[in-house]
Amino acid sequence: MKRARRNEEEAGWTSVLTVWGPAEAAVIIARLRDEDIPAQAGPEAAYSAIPVTAGAIGAIRVMVPETEQERALEVLRDIGAFDEQD
Repeated sequence: MKRARRNEEEAGWTSVLTVWGPAEAAVIIARLRDEDIPAQAGPEAAYSAIPVTAGAIGAIRVMVPETEQERALEVLRDIGAFDEQD
C-alpha cells in the first residue's frame, strides 16, 4: 500500500476526507464531481474486493488533485461533511 500512496502523491492527488463505507464515498465523490472537481476513492478501497466496512479496514480516502484541494474542502465544509472533531 505504501507504493500506491507514493504513486498518488507523484500523480498530484491528495486525500480530503476519510469515510467509513462505499456508499458514503460514492455520495461524496459524486458531489465533488458535480462541482467539476475530479475525485476518486483511494486505492486502499478494498471494499470492492473485500466487503468489510468496520473500523479502519472500512476506511476509504476520498482523493482529489492537489490543485483542487481547497475547492474540494470548501464544498465538503458547505455540505457538512466534517463533524466537530475534524
